[in-house]
Amino acid sequence: MSRPAPSDLPILPDEVTEDILVRLDAAADVARAAIACRSHLRVVRDRRFLLRLRRSLRPPPVLGFLSTSVRDGPRLRFHRPKAGHGGAAAARAVARAGDFAFSFLPRDAATFTDWSVRDVRDGRVLLSRRRLAGAVNSTFLDLAVADPLHRRYVLIPTIPDELVLKRYSAEMGSEPFFAVAAAPAAARKEDDDDGGEVVVVEEEMGSQFHFQVIYNWMSQYKIDTFVFSSVTGKWRGATSFSLLPSRVIQDPRGMARYHVGNCFYWVHNHYDHALVLDELEMRFSLLALPFPDMMCKKVQSQGIAVFDAGEHGLGLIVIRFQVMGLEMYCKKKNDGGGGAEEEWRRHKLIPYPEPACGFTIVAATEGCLMLEGTTSCSDDSKRSSRYFTLDLKTFLAERWFIPSAKGIGRPYLYANYPPLLSQPSI
Repeated sequence: MSRPAPSDLPILPDEVTEDILVRLDAAADVARAAIACRSHLRVVRDRRFLLRLRRSLRPPPVLGFLSTSVRDGPRLRFHRPKAGHGGAAAARAVARAGDFAFSFLPRDAATFTDWSVRDVRDGRVLLSRRRLAGAVNSTFLDLAVADPLHRRYVLIPTIPDELVLKRYSAEMGSEPFFAVAAAPAAARKEDDDDGGEVVVVEEEMGSQFHFQVIYNWMSQYKIDTFVFSSVTGKWRGATSFSLLPSRVIQDPRGMARYHVGNCFYWVHNHYDHALVLDELEMRFSLLALPFPDMMCKKVQSQGIAVFDAGEHGLGLIVIRFQVMGLEMYCKKKNDGGGGAEEEWRRHKLIPYPEPACGFTIVAATEGCLMLEGTTSCSDDSKRSSRYFTLDLKTFLAERWFIPSAKGIGRPYLYANYPPLLSQPSI
């Protein structure tokens, strides 16, 4: 029996094609399917499909990291994985399509410093610049939210005077970052197979442009928190928290920030407590860590990370001196049931990606840590660094690249879908 001609092959309805494509394992697979077939490309470019893809359980892949250089050359840089890495092709496409030098942002060297990266989330980049000494309103940072892939930006207004109830100093700690709380959703009713009605929660088409920025203003003893909403275009005073009288955290400035569930966590190797902010209730609290203060001295600088350990609850990754691996601790979350809260327990030891290196945790995003490994050498000029990503579900590490020069600056992981699957976020 002869094979049917191409024109005789059945054509799947777009709804069926959409259901198939959204179940593919990775965004790169979706992109390849779209390129291979014109009808697939039409489905993939539809906003409905892209919203379904974003709502799927799979987070977008890490395609590179942004940094503010501390050496000569371009100040804002995008670093992508080396050839042979699983995401190298998508990262190369993003690097070509986007403007990660942010040349589209306004600049005024007579009034402001240059832009610096402060946070990255959902394809958006939060940047800051400071007014030069003597300029009006020089205390708070000037902020912008940019979409480098589509060359769009929004300038965020300065925190208004009526929200500032006391005198602030530019020497205090200033920490702006993106909120992560879910965007508004709309409910609609649909008929089910039995003739009844079911309520379906569907993301609003415009919510992809909504974002919030949290701004912490910190002294050694207190934190004041403000929140900006892109919906209202305004700042509001959200909460404050005093570190007195306990002082289990001597100074919140310089702590590393992580996000799990509805909470932000700040940790530091010198403190045996984490600072926690519930972003839905806008309330701070303290969380005891699984090691006493004397043991914190044995934890490397930037050697603690908080992550979602799935069925094991809240997870910690800890890097200690003289332990050749990453220690994982877990703690079941107390959902308010009234029972005693479970203690931290040591879960496993994750081997270093390369035993000859000493490691620090330098960046994090949903489900992924970035580790910097440094070779041991008495001659600083001969030391070399290399970067790895660690998948926090499989605990598999993948090498990115060995930088050719120092001075990369603090990295911020950029996770997004390839250009074909990405729509403007601003």
